[in-house]
Amino acid sequence: MSDLKIAYRKNPVYTGNGTGPRFFATIDLRPYGVKGEMTEVTELPVFFKRLEKPIGPVRDVYSVYPAGLPVERGNLHALQSILDGYLKVLIRFDQLPEYVFRVGTTAWPIYKLGNELVTRYPGGPVFKALTIQDLRKWLANHFKETGRVEDAGDLEVFSLSSADLQLYPVAV
Repeated sequence: MSDLKIAYRKNPVYTGNGTGPRFFATIDLRPYGVKGEMTEVTELPVFFKRLEKPIGPVRDVYSVYPAGLPVERGNLHALQSILDGYLKVLIRFDQLPEYVFRVGTTAWPIYKLGNELVTRYPGGPVFKALTIQDLRKWLANHFKETGRVEDAGDLEVFSLSSADLQLYPVAV
């Protein structure tokens, strides 16, 4: 059963040419345990594309990119179901991540716990720091020492907007 409470509103400037979102979604995060000021996503862009060649019965595709992950389905109801599962994985400690760090095509969330930023990746240690700059240095050094990256610049850090769930580059 889906915990996702979602409402869609039409993008008033959508032209149908596929260049911008067709809808914006509002999502109530309280069913996932999120508390505090940021309990609602208000501007998640929902894109629409009509396929030139249908894939089986699928002729239309609706897509969103929460935290940079492409999520696509053939209708809004199916999109809602898969997005519900994704949010259940993304939300930890009753909150969305503050940041996401990425190496190549793999990304990991960074949460704010108390006054510390905290992250880990499967099989790796827990990384904690007071600032995103310090956390990035520690992560970059670790990934360089373990051979996961050749250059510290290969590790990217993004801020996750709680308004639209999109990633925005962070200058570190």
